Amino acid sequence: MIFKSLIAVKARDAIVHAPHPSAVHACREAARILAEAAEAAGAPAGLVQCLGTVTLDGTQELMRHKRTSLILATGGSAMVRAAHSVGKPAYGVGPGNVPCYVDRSANLEQAARYIVASKSFDHSVICSTEQAVVADRPIADDLRRLMAREGAYFTNPSESDLLRAALFHADGSINVDSVGKSPQVLADMAGFTVPESARILASPIDQVGPEEPLSREKLTTALGFYVADGWRAGCDRCIDLIHFGGRGHSLVIHAEDEDVIMAFGLEKPVFRILVNTLGSLGAIGYTTNVMPSMTLGPGGEGRSITGDNITVYHMYDVKRLAYERHAPPAEILGGEPVADAQSARLSTGKGSEIDIDRIESMVVKILSEIESERQP
Repeated sequence: MIFKSLIAVKARDAIVHAPHPSAVHACREAARILAEAAEAAGAPAGLVQCLGTVTLDGTQELMRHKRTSLILATGGSAMVRAAHSVGKPAYGVGPGNVPCYVDRSANLEQAARYIVASKSFDHSVICSTEQAVVADRPIADDLRRLMAREGAYFTNPSESDLLRAALFHADGSINVDSVGKSPQVLADMAGFTVPESARILASPIDQVGPEEPLSREKLTTALGFYVADGWRAGCDRCIDLIHFGGRGHSLVIHAEDEDVIMAFGLEKPVFRILVNTLGSLGAIGYTTNVMPSMTLGPGGEGRSITGDNITVYHMYDVKRLAYERHAPPAEILGGEPVADAQSARLSTGKGSEIDIDRIESMVVKILSEIESERQP
């Protein structure tokens, strides 16, 4: 809510939020705080708004409204498809099922520390947070031991079964009551107990697909743990996870072998490859040099218009005033050479002098006229 409002307002856009039904109260309160702060700083009333009653029909009407110029949709695949079907410009941001491959060349202590810290951060509601670890077989036991030292509680087979039933419904959809919960709360929901020192739950699994619910995206402190024999097998497992639920989104790799890193970077159908860092903070630009954003495009792989981190630069259009700088071919002009004066101007790069003050006054005048036309 806060991030989307900021990039909209920076681009001179008003924004109307349509929150998830489970988050209406929190989102309305966030919108109220943002609107009050904006209006106190001189913004017009109504710059930041939020629907109070959320229905599918209401959201559809909002997207189709004549004053809606751009749709920024974050959520499940069905919602993203709906946003793209309206016929207006739309940035659709679908789910991420982020795999984390740990190679035999990795710094294991750092990898274990980063994985547990990232998965536990904000109870794993950031879409780029690790959803499954894929450990190279020679280091898998050591990685597991180091993760346990950092606070990962590894579930036994019966606990894993209880967790599957608690996190997902029979049709594979996530139980929204489990989103953003501590491992203690998740264990209590499932019917077992974990120590207070547990920061995340990690479940050893070996399948990917509908038959293994824990291979899905889990926006909570539950993590799958796979073992793969070599980086090529790890590569294949990561691709399986990405195709199952996170095409175009993100992948994390912990390795020191540059050939392995490059292979993962080239072969994975995602647009953010995070190397030796936290998935949660790396993809949003906190620990890396990607553009800071809380909205991560999955590109064409994820059926979106962009694989960029969505920022203020995506929230406005750019009009360009383009002066001639290169003479056209003489053949286009009927064989006649360009006049000497024009040739001299082009060769020196000098054109009409640009009066910044004049342009600014024109822009203000045009915006005022547009605003007056919109008034009832």
